[in-house]
Amino acid sequence: MQSLIREVAYGTMARRDRRSRHLAAARHYEVIGEDELAGALASHYVAAHQASDAGDESDAIAVQARLALGAAAGRAASLGSHDQAIAYLEQALDITTDAADRAPLLDRAAISAVAAAREDAPRYGQTAVEAYREVGDRVAVATATARLGRVFLDASELDRAREVLEPAVTDAEALDDKSPLAAILANLARVYMRRADMDRSIAAADRALALAERLNLEPVIAEALENKASALNMAGRRRESSALHAKALELAQKIGERSLELRIWNNYASGTADDDPVASARMLVESAALARDLGDRGIYYFQLTQVAAAHLEMGRDWDEYLVAMKDAYETSALRNDRIRLRIFIGLMEAARGERLDAFHREIEELADGQAGVEARFALSMVRAEVELRRGAHDAAYQRAIEACDLLYQDPSIAAEVALRAAMRGQNPDGIRRAAGLVAELQRSGLMTEVRRQQARAALAASDGRTDAAVADFTAVQVRLASLEQAYLAALMAIDAVALLPDAAPLRELAERSRPLLEDLRASADIADLDRALASGRPSTAARSAAEIPSTTAG
Repeated sequence: MQSLIREVAYGTMARRDRRSRHLAAARHYEVIGEDELAGALASHYVAAHQASDAGDESDAIAVQARLALGAAAGRAASLGSHDQAIAYLEQALDITTDAADRAPLLDRAAISAVAAAREDAPRYGQTAVEAYREVGDRVAVATATARLGRVFLDASELDRAREVLEPAVTDAEALDDKSPLAAILANLARVYMRRADMDRSIAAADRALALAERLNLEPVIAEALENKASALNMAGRRRESSALHAKALELAQKIGERSLELRIWNNYASGTADDDPVASARMLVESAALARDLGDRGIYYFQLTQVAAAHLEMGRDWDEYLVAMKDAYETSALRNDRIRLRIFIGLMEAARGERLDAFHREIEELADGQAGVEARFALSMVRAEVELRRGAHDAAYQRAIEACDLLYQDPSIAAEVALRAAMRGQNPDGIRRAAGLVAELQRSGLMTEVRRQQARAALAASDGRTDAAVADFTAVQVRLASLEQAYLAALMAIDAVALLPDAAPLRELAERSRPLLEDLRASADIADLDRALASGRPSTAARSAAEIPSTTAG
């Protein structure tokens, strides 16, 4: 018995000794006060807590450990180590029972989980809302609900974001503190913008700004300005949009909202693309590199696909971006990120005649059971592209029209594919409808005007006005060359000759795209070009290159 007592006593003394040593080390690090020691400081407080007996002293050490772990999480997040930040926050949650203390930790975990593109981000956000509700803090519940909506938005879960945010407006309107209402409305503006509901987006943003300006809520102001800027751009008001993007960017940089800053660069580049696609691509390359360096995988994955899309149409660096996207695909966890990456991998591979069936099958599997508008749009567009590659032009046209009818963010993409399918299938009714969709596009930049001119040329060809069609098709090629959109020019040249295979000037223009397609190893496009040329015979003697307007920029 005495030996047992001594053993227990020695164990207790040893535990107390460990606690004392860890506390001494922690306090030493606190005196030094260097940020680099945040993780070590937290680990000593956690160890001291583990070596403490239950009681007031243990509770006091738990408070110190929680604060130290929170600081370590902040340090990790600032260095782009969001998974490590979440690990620290999970440790803090393990020793925290009070809902009032758990809620902000859960909020922070949700933010880092979004940056790390983790599937558990919504769980953290939803649990934070529940913790604030348990405390009975209605303002905090509304604020956390606004953040949960943003979590869903960042994960491209538009329908879930809307389901969270729209009901929250009524509850927030009843609060004396209007700051949560402003945040909810700012995020709703983003939901509506991404659903191509520009009027509602602008209205929600304006209402958010009216509240946030009065309260000097700069993060909310920056968010609302950015979402309004994007909606204005989609509505064709690109000059207003550019001014608001610039102000939103200035605010985001001032307050250190790096995630928002990166998103603004993305949207700013999107607006710039309509007039200067090469400058837009440069902006995206720089922003994607910054997102990668900051460890914001969610934004990096998205921007990488936008960079790839830009270089796809320029006909540049396909191999480089195929490798980068495949690497990203292997590390991505979120289904929408994987869908987006797989689409652009598939588009490049399909142009090269590679893995078309796998492209279709894998997107079908990834989108299986997904009811969200983004997944449905992606699925319709992939089906359209696959049918187009298979030569099933009518089926491709129908799939592209399905995508148009979803009224998703950028209708120009689906309208362009619908027009391409109708032209290659020589479908007059399809050309008329697709050309009408292109004519209705809200944007008015140079690239949109090129698409409108291509559509007008297709209509002229369908109506038998061949000379007018040839003139417009030729002008399209000249304009695309000046904008350095070489691969898009090649596709549109194939479209034109597929519709008017006997027109010698168009045959000549289409043939000029062959060297680029060979350099890109775009064997499927070369096969489409050969089929289009073989389907007709020049109605007049072939003209020399000197007789056809040059498509070289300058």
